[in-house]
Amino acid sequence: MFVNDPFRIGLQKTGFTNEAGHCLIIVTMVGCHPVLIVLLGDPNAQAHFHNAVDLRRWIVTAQR
Repeated sequence: MFVNDPFRIGLQKTGFTNEAGHCLIIVTMVGCHPVLIVLLGDPNAQAHFHNAVDLRRWIVTAQR
């Protein structure tokens, strides 16, 4: 992922309901700031993890 900026996860919770689909909540640090990532409605159980990594990468890049 990021050699100098590891994905430090403080809290992670996955879930699934028919209404919401596959869901993921992550609390992570980006730099010195806590960031809450909430993903709802992903089509399969692996998609939300990939989406969380992509979203965090976008946040880190936007800070630079």
